[in-house]
Amino acid sequence: TVGTLAPVTRSVFLHTKFGDGYKKFEKSKRDFLSCRAVALPDGNLLVAFQNGAAAIFCGDEPVWQGDIQYKGGGPADVAFAEGALWFCFPGAGAVVKYSLRHMREELRIGGGREAAFTRPQSIWCDGGTMMLCNTGARKVCEIDLKTFMVSDYAAFEEPVRQYLKIGAAEVVLLESGIYRL
Repeated sequence: TVGTLAPVTRSVFLHTKFGDGYKKFEKSKRDFLSCRAVALPDGNLLVAFQNGAAAIFCGDEPVWQGDIQYKGGGPADVAFAEGALWFCFPGAGAVVKYSLRHMREELRIGGGREAAFTRPQSIWCDGGTMMLCNTGARKVCEIDLKTFMVSDYAAFEEPVRQYLKIGAAEVVLLESGIYRL
């Protein structure tokens, strides 16, 4: 059975993305459509913008504010896994693990002289595995978060923008549309 399509109001969208403290975001002049948000285990919310500006909110009040950048560029996406924050940086071709406690870099995959990734754009974490959309290489990469081994998971004929896993269903967003793997 297919559900009914209905428009989503700004308030419903913001509440879904930011939780109960969404009203502060709704009143803000910032671009909260393109920012990335991730719920943290303590109930706080990390919000990161593509220019590198970031904040952790407890309800609608910031408890930390700073910049998350690597090689002068901001992150395209953020995820929380294995007790840490993971950011991907398209301009640097890197995925960087940040300590949640100290909000600083702990580990980097890629970003050196020989790039491990080409414009990584999106992260999905499930258990001890990270799925990274390696957009420039037109692949989804699988990263074991215990060993940090990187392997190709799926390849496409066009750039892959996002990977999601919902239950047993795997979905990718390509330039041409949304597809189930």
